[in-house]
Amino acid sequence: MDTLLDLTFHSCPTRLKDVRRAVAEVAEGSGCSDSQVHKLKLVIDEAVSNIIRHGYGGQKDGEIRLRVTRQRDKLAFHLRDNAPPVDPACIKPRDLSECRPGGLGINFIDSVMDEWSFSCPTDGSGNVLKMTKTIEREPS
Repeated sequence: MDTLLDLTFHSCPTRLKDVRRAVAEVAEGSGCSDSQVHKLKLVIDEAVSNIIRHGYGGQKDGEIRLRVTRQRDKLAFHLRDNAPPVDPACIKPRDLSECRPGGLGINFIDSVMDEWSFSCPTDGSGNVLKMTKTIEREPS
């Protein structure tokens, strides 16, 4: 397994641009199609935005760590925060028959990623979101 990115940053929305750029560089460098690069940027942006908004309640000094690894043809994205722990059972896709705004982040992650899991680290501090995606190359 190769570590492609290990980035720690504060929970400030202005950092999202840097995070999107870093994810795009890793995805492009791994041979992902343009469409997949775009989707991965959006998924990570959504996940980090949710950490900022819901985990840290908009506080700009919370710590977030994004680590991206590659094993063969799969990319793994690990997001860790130090926000108050969330019950993993509460993190699930929303019923799309509900007609209301917002709350679709997990549905979006579910539709783009091959697998994802949400957990509380064994040390009891913060939350971890792990997501994996098989690299999709441009058609030849």
